[in-house]
Amino acid sequence: MLITNNKQVLYVKITAKIRFDKIYTKVLDTKTRKANFKIKTDAMQKIYKSLYAQVIYVLFSGLSLVLFPNFILGILGIEPTQEIWIRILGLLVAILSIYYFRMATHGNDYIVMATVYGRLIFCTGMVIFIVLGLTKPILIGFAIAEGIFAFWTWKEVNKK
Repeated sequence: MLITNNKQVLYVKITAKIRFDKIYTKVLDTKTRKANFKIKTDAMQKIYKSLYAQVIYVLFSGLSLVLFPNFILGILGIEPTQEIWIRILGLLVAILSIYYFRMATHGNDYIVMATVYGRLIFCTGMVIFIVLGLTKPILIGFAIAEGIFAFWTWKEVNKK
């Protein structure tokens, strides 16, 4: 690119460097050989509204299992338990909401699509467990919710 200013000719080489979800434009002055990375644009960043809904859903589910496991198990028709495994599962599910939140605000299409695949695998697994009689049919609600959120996210990623 050629820039003229006060009868001086300055040649500037412009390159782009992608770091996470931002584009940092590198401007190299060919005379001084100094690079400037101050020019920054958010053109690559997308906001995934579907993942914000997923954050709320996952956080609520996880915290419910941590704080009120037997109440939730009772609603699902599963026998109450005093074992710690259900609270550990709830903690892990709640922690997933942190990842979903960061993806909602700073994710890229490839990472966000990975969540779609994971949620569809979860849906398939839940249906298989129900068909095999390993769990109660009421758990199909989780599969339906995950499927709806996965489809919504897929639509957002593919919207150009």
